[in-house]
Amino acid sequence: MKNLKVNKINKPFFLNPEKDYLFDSIPIYFFPKKGSSVMGIDFIFDVDSTVLNTRSSLEISATNSFLNCGTNNFSEMELNSEIDSCGGYFSKSFNRRHFECSLHILSKSIKGIVPIISDCIFFPTFPHDVIKNKLKNKKKLFNISSIKVTEKAKTKFKEIIYGKDHPFGKRINLNDFDNLNSEDFKSTHSDICSFQIGGDKKTKNLNILISGDFPKNIKEILENNFPNSFQSSNFHEMKNIIINNPSSVYVSKKNALQTAFRIGRILPGHHHKDFFGLKILITILGGYFGSRLMKNIREEKGYTYGVGAFLITEEFYSELNIVTEAGSKHTKQVYSEIINEINSLRKSKVSINELERVKSYMLGNILHNCNGLFSQVSVFRDLKKHNSYFDYFSKLNLEINLISPEKIQYLAIKYLNIEDISFVACGPPEEKIW
Repeated sequence: MKNLKVNKINKPFFLNPEKDYLFDSIPIYFFPKKGSSVMGIDFIFDVDSTVLNTRSSLEISATNSFLNCGTNNFSEMELNSEIDSCGGYFSKSFNRRHFECSLHILSKSIKGIVPIISDCIFFPTFPHDVIKNKLKNKKKLFNISSIKVTEKAKTKFKEIIYGKDHPFGKRINLNDFDNLNSEDFKSTHSDICSFQIGGDKKTKNLNILISGDFPKNIKEILENNFPNSFQSSNFHEMKNIIINNPSSVYVSKKNALQTAFRIGRILPGHHHKDFFGLKILITILGGYFGSRLMKNIREEKGYTYGVGAFLITEEFYSELNIVTEAGSKHTKQVYSEIINEINSLRKSKVSINELERVKSYMLGNILHNCNGLFSQVSVFRDLKKHNSYFDYFSKLNLEINLISPEKIQYLAIKYLNIEDISFVACGPPEEKIW
């Protein structure tokens, strides 16, 4: 039997979007694919740091989720019915610094749906009765999720990493839901979804992505339906992260059957020379199914169903998270094994076989995530959030191919010192570690 030929994984081909401007001010990126009969429009609003500091994440996220609750022209039911009848899917999300709206729809319906989507995004009324009921539902769901050990550990971890007064570290409390009303949402919406321009007359807070089989006059369709009004603004980016002293905290929860762990620290961002090497290091530690944490804690010890490590990337820094949830009787053992695996990377070099396996996984994952037009648009959208471009993957690809066991160990020694890492666990009081 002949051995199968194994080809080297090459870097993917990335589409090069054409860039233009709506009203000569709003950046718009085009990813065409004729003949597909479907198209997408993504709106990415950057949230000013002043807004993040003065308004809670609950207020901003609720403003985002309530956009289609009604306008002066349409009720909530009419809005949803119109979108559904056109074969459209309208989604919204808020994550830390970005307020997003996305529409995917049959290309032939785009002209009729744009006025409705424009109404949702730019002219919502946040009707009092509708908002009141939705806040009640959100409060109930939050009350259920907030008592889970995973959520308690995550909340405490963010508080430690960023500080109680930082937008990413502030807690949401149940009474916060009772203190919000329609006027709060209107004010928050005005601060985020207005066209804010700087001295170069270009918007500082909005990027639009158009993808798929869109009509030639899509720019004209958008300009005819979007508000043509701009306000001067000194947009403030969130650049400075104060790195707090690391700490270890155990959050007690009576009768908990599981213990949740959230472990990590602030690391350099994608502009730093060590960043792409750190991506590889964290993948070896816990970034895929064959990682060290998974093999030890799940496969060999059977303490947990899953454990992982990942980086949350922002423009000026990244955030390491090691996450797992295990049976409470294994709390101390899981903590010990996580420490062992971190120290192992610091004490000895990874083998060539292990490194090659991780390299193949990461290169294949890049290809998988960039397979197809809408996947590439999704990747581009995520890159835009931390002010990057497709050359991010060229740099990552190069680092994957060149990195050595010696460099992996060097990065582990430099960045994975246990004394620099914060540890949070939430479980029953009798299993308290610290």
